[in-house]
Amino acid sequence: MKQLNITGYNLILKDDFLFFIHKESTGLTYKKYNLANDQTEQLEVSSFLQEIYGTDHKKLSNQLIKNIVDYSYSVSNQTGYKYFQNFDEGILYTFDENANLKEQSNLSEIYDNGHAIYSIAWDDLGSLWLAFPSGQTISQFSLDEKKEIFKLGDYTFDKPTGELAYPEDLSYYDGKIYSANMGSGKIVTIDVKTKEVQVLKQDPGKIWEVEINNKYWIYRTEEQIVVETI
Repeated sequence: MKQLNITGYNLILKDDFLFFIHKESTGLTYKKYNLANDQTEQLEVSSFLQEIYGTDHKKLSNQLIKNIVDYSYSVSNQTGYKYFQNFDEGILYTFDENANLKEQSNLSEIYDNGHAIYSIAWDDLGSLWLAFPSGQTISQFSLDEKKEIFKLGDYTFDKPTGELAYPEDLSYYDGKIYSANMGSGKIVTIDVKTKEVQVLKQDPGKIWEVEINNKYWIYRTEEQIVVETI
């Protein structure tokens, strides 16, 4: 286990590189951390956005209402489509592989449960997973049918009682959804086929974000970014 000597947010893990935004007294800086050699590089904003969203990042940005980094972001491995969702808007933006806006889906109206969506993650079965932190719920959503097909939790306004406790962030890897639970310090996994739920990690702090690939899994607490090798 390794603790980075720098903090940040909006973690994006791509191969051996971790991208994140770091807040300094002079403003925001954009970082690229090399997990293989433990080196951190500061990027210009345009380079940072290109690394994460591709060469069409300006075209994508021009079709979104808010700053592109303020959206939860996921890519379909099947189609290459890109999906953006912001908790204030409640709108899911679907872009094709050429950054053309294909659809806007009003998830707030579809769900109508009084809770905001903070994170999205696309699985390899063709469905989208949504995190509702204040509702202590994670939902599996069919974009084609525009309906929920599974949920863990009950969209309660009560304090959490189960494994989910303010699930702030979602990631998908190898058949499982990984959920960072701010309220319990747990990383919880959901098998997308069997729906089996397991606790992968318990941290004494609040876990806000989680990222995983075939080499690393990484999570962010209030005080640090933690890297573990698979």
